[in-house]
Amino acid sequence: MKQSEARLADLISAHLAWLEADPVFNAPRMAFGIPTRPLVGSWARVSARRTGGQVLVTYLCFQGPYFLTTEQAQAYLDWLDAGNKGTHLQMQRQVGKG
Repeated sequence: MKQSEARLADLISAHLAWLEADPVFNAPRMAFGIPTRPLVGSWARVSARRTGGQVLVTYLCFQGPYFLTTEQAQAYLDWLDAGNKGTHLQMQRQVGKG
């Protein structure tokens, strides 16, 4: 079922917030065996929102966002709904291998 960009963004955002809060998935980065500042985890202040006809996804607040087409956002949401964890780039690498 085709969903609007706003609905896709809301659903992806919920997945991202859950992954960011998961202490196993989003463990603090280590530097020389010492945890770095909590903000500098793998994912920090994640979000997804509609912008124009696309879905803007941010995984790390101080890095640039990614713009997904409606089709890319739907594929990413389907992948997350299937229980997978990761970015859309990880999804593309995993799906590309199959």
